[in-house]
Amino acid sequence: MSIFISCGEPSGDHYAAILVRELVKAGYHDEIWGMAGSEAEKEGCFAVKSMNELCLMGFSEVIPAIPRLVRLKDSISRMIIERQPETVVVVDSPDFHIPLLRSLKKKGFGGRIVYLVPPAVWVWRESRTKLLSRLCDLCLPLFGFEHDFLLKKGLPSMWKGHPVLEEMKNYYAPADILPFETDRGIISILPGSRRSEINRMLPNFISSADLIEQMGFCPVFSIAPGLPEDVKEDMRSRLTSKKYFEGSGKDLMACSKAVLASSGTVSVEAMMLDRFMVVGYRGSWLSYLLYRLFINVPFFSLPNIMSGTQIYPELLQDHANAEEMTGCLKRYFNDKVYQKKIHSLLCETRNGMGNEGAGAFWARKILETSGQ
Repeated sequence: MSIFISCGEPSGDHYAAILVRELVKAGYHDEIWGMAGSEAEKEGCFAVKSMNELCLMGFSEVIPAIPRLVRLKDSISRMIIERQPETVVVVDSPDFHIPLLRSLKKKGFGGRIVYLVPPAVWVWRESRTKLLSRLCDLCLPLFGFEHDFLLKKGLPSMWKGHPVLEEMKNYYAPADILPFETDRGIISILPGSRRSEINRMLPNFISSADLIEQMGFCPVFSIAPGLPEDVKEDMRSRLTSKKYFEGSGKDLMACSKAVLASSGTVSVEAMMLDRFMVVGYRGSWLSYLLYRLFINVPFFSLPNIMSGTQIYPELLQDHANAEEMTGCLKRYFNDKVYQKKIHSLLCETRNGMGNEGAGAFWARKILETSGQ
């Protein structure tokens, strides 16, 4: 018997790695295999496909790739049907995983299906809840508000907390972790973990770095460890006159006075580190149009969604420019009342992250679902 795990981006790979590690700790000795990244592989998942075959973001990135994604889906579903794992666990990436699960059901897969980090149906496409209830035996969301929403819609959901609680507990970056010295306060710049968002935002972040230097700070770019090597090399070539760091993004943020980033998981890590963040995002015109038409929440940064207020400034499309992004940083450093309010809200929001032990909880529930 075996467990199949599928993820399609660095954050999903990270959650898959946590799950694999906890499954092994819980005594699961059969094979764990699937579509994975380097983190999950290191923990013991045998990767028959690389997550880099998927890594997409936004509607406009998905549409041109549909033929390739269909071939990938068909290939994976054939392997699953042939090998018949007792449980299939998919992590995030709903535009790929939902068609995959539908294909498995159509082909008669009789094992259990678990969705770790299920689709954000509370944001848009609420109709997916009915589909998920037919496809999944269990949903394991990251946030309490997601869990409550899924339960109200009749989905089998369980929740304990977010794994970042343990990862960031009393967290400090190792001493001398940065490959350079500076006597100025660091502003970390995280352009993202996907090729498309990096290409769209990096020029604006580079322009922001010039203004940050004029403010008296030291801007440092993050080159995410999970990026494909060609993307890393392209970033290095474009950052020759700037300082950059190729280690963990949370290590860089822990060394920083504030953060400038594309939206994503890093916003939660910044919140746990009690760091102020300015969120900038540029999508394709089609992605942005669909976002404006169909998204049901007023914010797109998770700490803001959790709190119901704009803790972190969010600058979209043309507003995600150097002047406006650095303007938000200036306000934070110059307005002490505003600064105090930000950290008070961050503290309140952190209190809603649940309890420690999420990874072990996931492993236990998956093994229970599998009848072990």
